Amino acid sequence: MPLPRQDEPLTLPELPPQAPVQVAPSEPPEQPKSVTGFIENFWEDAFETGKAIGQAIVFSWPTAIKAGYEILSDPKGIASLFSSPEHLTHELKETGKAIVNAVIEPYKKHGAAVVYYRPIGTLLDVLTLWDLGAGSIAKVGKLAGGTGKVARAGRAASFADRTLDAGEALRKMPLSLAGKAADRIYGMVGIDRQARQKTIRYGAESEARGHVVAQDEDMPHTVAASKLKPAEHEIYDRFSEEGYSHADRAAYPQVAQAVEQFRPLAERLWKPVFTKYGLLNEATAHERLVKAAALSIYKEINAETTAAAEAHIADIAFKPVYRPHIFERAKYGAEHADSFHDITVGKASRLEEFKGMPGFITDPAVWMPRAVRDFRQIEGRLRYIDQVMQDSTLVLRATLHKGYGEDIPTYGIYKKYFENVEAKAQAVYLRDLGKRLGISPEAARQRALSDPAILAELKAVRGVEMNPTARRILQHQFYRPGGIIGPFLQKYDTLLNFFRFTATRLNPKWYLGQMVGDAILAVEAGATHGNIRRAASYADQAPYSLRAVGPLGEERLIGSWMGKFNEKTKLIDGVDQAAKMGIFDHKVAEELQRAGVLVFDSAEKTLQVIRETVVSQRELADLRVQTQQMTEAFAGRVPGIQAARERLLSAQRDLAIAKAAASRPELAAMTRVTPKGRVSVRVVSPQATQARRAQAAEAVTEATGRVVAATGELEQLMAGVRGEMQALAIAEKRIPGLAEKAEFVARAEDYANLALSSYLFLGPLERQWMRRLVPFYSWIKAQTVLAFKIPFLRPKSQFMWNRYAAAMQSLVGDPELPDYMAPYFPVFARENGSTVWVRLAGGLIPQASLRTEAIGDIPVPNIVAFWKQNPFISLGFRAIGGRDEFSASVVPSGEPMVSMGDGSVSEFTEDGKLRKTIPQMPAISGLMHMFPQVQMIETLLAPYEVTQHDYIGFPKPVLNYDGTYRYPRELWQQIVSALVIPVKDRKREDIIAAERRRVFSALRQLQKQYRWTTDPERRRFIAEVFRDYQRGAYRRIEASR
Repeated sequence: MPLPRQDEPLTLPELPPQAPVQVAPSEPPEQPKSVTGFIENFWEDAFETGKAIGQAIVFSWPTAIKAGYEILSDPKGIASLFSSPEHLTHELKETGKAIVNAVIEPYKKHGAAVVYYRPIGTLLDVLTLWDLGAGSIAKVGKLAGGTGKVARAGRAASFADRTLDAGEALRKMPLSLAGKAADRIYGMVGIDRQARQKTIRYGAESEARGHVVAQDEDMPHTVAASKLKPAEHEIYDRFSEEGYSHADRAAYPQVAQAVEQFRPLAERLWKPVFTKYGLLNEATAHERLVKAAALSIYKEINAETTAAAEAHIADIAFKPVYRPHIFERAKYGAEHADSFHDITVGKASRLEEFKGMPGFITDPAVWMPRAVRDFRQIEGRLRYIDQVMQDSTLVLRATLHKGYGEDIPTYGIYKKYFENVEAKAQAVYLRDLGKRLGISPEAARQRALSDPAILAELKAVRGVEMNPTARRILQHQFYRPGGIIGPFLQKYDTLLNFFRFTATRLNPKWYLGQMVGDAILAVEAGATHGNIRRAASYADQAPYSLRAVGPLGEERLIGSWMGKFNEKTKLIDGVDQAAKMGIFDHKVAEELQRAGVLVFDSAEKTLQVIRETVVSQRELADLRVQTQQMTEAFAGRVPGIQAARERLLSAQRDLAIAKAAASRPELAAMTRVTPKGRVSVRVVSPQATQARRAQAAEAVTEATGRVVAATGELEQLMAGVRGEMQALAIAEKRIPGLAEKAEFVARAEDYANLALSSYLFLGPLERQWMRRLVPFYSWIKAQTVLAFKIPFLRPKSQFMWNRYAAAMQSLVGDPELPDYMAPYFPVFARENGSTVWVRLAGGLIPQASLRTEAIGDIPVPNIVAFWKQNPFISLGFRAIGGRDEFSASVVPSGEPMVSMGDGSVSEFTEDGKLRKTIPQMPAISGLMHMFPQVQMIETLLAPYEVTQHDYIGFPKPVLNYDGTYRYPRELWQQIVSALVIPVKDRKREDIIAAERRRVFSALRQLQKQYRWTTDPERRRFIAEVFRDYQRGAYRRIEASR
């Protein structure tokens, strides 16, 4: 077909009328397939499927309510429904037809190429069929009397058992294959995915435990101190460091109560825990108290003041209590990074340095919670290391060279902890000794006590060989930025936490979004109200990660007004926790049922089985920590026991020689004991004197005494180690059974945290850098991973929701409305003919934030687009003229600028020139609108829809020709839109007409390009666009994905 001449303008179609144009658009020509195109389709299909499912769940309730209201409000319609049931039959047929069409439509449209255009949807269909087939096989085995492997408890498998096992194995196969594929991908960049998951899990469990225990058990000990007045802070310090008398207690009862309430934390927790890990002993703890008292009373520490302080402590009625020294974080470096550094560096005399450092906090309401948090963080990391050391897939073997400890950055309390790496390495040697010798661990420990060769090997051990991935994670886990970057990151984190806080806790819409989002994800994950209720009965025994909910960065808010505000809004955390617990309960019951452990005989029996399974995870973690500690203690005693045994054997040999010499008088005359305790005998003449016979008898007595002493010493050492060996043997026998149950719990825990996200399970690099680049990284990552993983976990339910969403779109969707109206739901029509639209989707749908971006024209998930996700980088990007698909126009509204048609922009200057420029967002406006509170105030105060702003950021209305607002709002709309959910009051015809004007404007721009372009291919493309428009295409602007 010949092209028009270049000087011949294209005929632009007339602006379509208000009524819908019933013209079926022609199918666009099929584009050539490419790897980039498949990647783009892959990301978009995953995200769009997730959004469609979330939107279907949100829209299903109001749609049903609205339909029910319309039916019930029309008595004639109800009567007609009963008198003419064919109408109902017809509607049911239409609904069924829509669902069937939703399933087959992509295959009719694309054929075999559906794998290219709809990869996730196709995968979901395949997985659904696979799961149905596998489930049918498992069902046959179960109906035939088969039971799962766990329930059989070692019984030989019958044919029904094997059928059931085959069905379950087939059901798990897709997820297993996906895991192996993920292993290969991770392996290509040198990461052991399994080791990474284990190492991060141990850290997450330990950190979550510290968070929960601190909140539930420790914080109640700080309540009284938080109520003290500023004038009482100094008195509290004096009471805690010097002790106090009965008179002091009577004079300041509130202060004394605060000290006594806090005392158990030091006596019951800190001292025992630090002693257990070898970081503190009784002498050091006492020295710390004495020197702190000397410094407080006499203002200096020397021999005289220390002796006087010790006498003072002995006489005082109420003894001092350890008070950690807490400082403002910006005031000191990594060396003084923890609250307990002063008692663990081994130099209590440095108290003067600590006391005089700037930033010392005296307010107990601030330093007490921080001290609790620091302690639980330290304890959690020590537990974390113990669990890693117990795992033979992470710590591979003991070595003769240094390793493990020297690879980890150490500071503060950890510096002293990692000084004794040999003990941990020896524990690993003993852990593996039984496997190497082919005997039980208990027998291996017995051999270690008696075999000199094993003792020599044990003494030679210096370090351990770790899985490289686990070692790198540990290195990053203990890494702390220093130098210039450290203080900078502290300030940056403060700003970023403030932004997170304003976008969540100070944003009224966030609360509704959290509650609705949690409900959507719970429904999508299969949880019901019954699961939530049942889980509430054992919530206190649930995995710690499900209970450690709260805002990101909350640990930095302690003592601030933001921290106090968090405490007042804990209810929303309870909603999050309830949803997680419901998902967890559903999954753990499902796992137990498939394993044949759980049979739903009664609600009481079901709850009992689930409760017993759930507690196994905590018991297993505690046992692993105890086993590691007992093994380290045992390893430390082995050399001492061996030495005591050698001394006993030496004394027994000497006694035998002495007795032999005393029994032969002819030898006794020259018997003597050497300075080293050896008995020396020389043959002499048989005529020995009576004195020398007495000397021989004395040698026997002395040797007997040494035998008795060595026997007592060995018995005493063995008595102590026998209890440890017995406890170790009991723990090791319990671990396999608990580990089997804990696997069910771990899978259910992962499932719940996958659905509702958890920052605890982020890797160290993600925590240190990605969360700083992308403020809500953990949430976006969770939804991104969920979009790809949940089809493998719940294929049937995802298939149902996905097809329901497609069917619902075909039944109630309005193809004439623009894409940006897709999240809006029509609530009711007004008398003036307009419709009130409520934005149910969008902010209420958790998957709404998922979309693809492009880097160098390569599609990527938006989680890596930090220049858009990070408010500070985004502000700078837009301030220098950067724009994206959300920018309203190339030319800012109201500015004296024009688009030149070639992509450039020129402005009219006051000196009469037309100058090329880059439109930039005003800094003040960008900074103001970075916070949702500004947008909320705008919506509350402006009696119109805000679509544009002036130079300094104030809203500007869109006006009609007569000066009236084009998009006015009533007061109730302003309040609802600002505080609850966005509302539009617009006529459907006006919305469609506005969209057509936008399309028409785009066509005009294209028409201008046609006039000046000389490229034949470009002109041919533009001509085809206009022909396609005439056939019904290009009638809407597609929303950004």
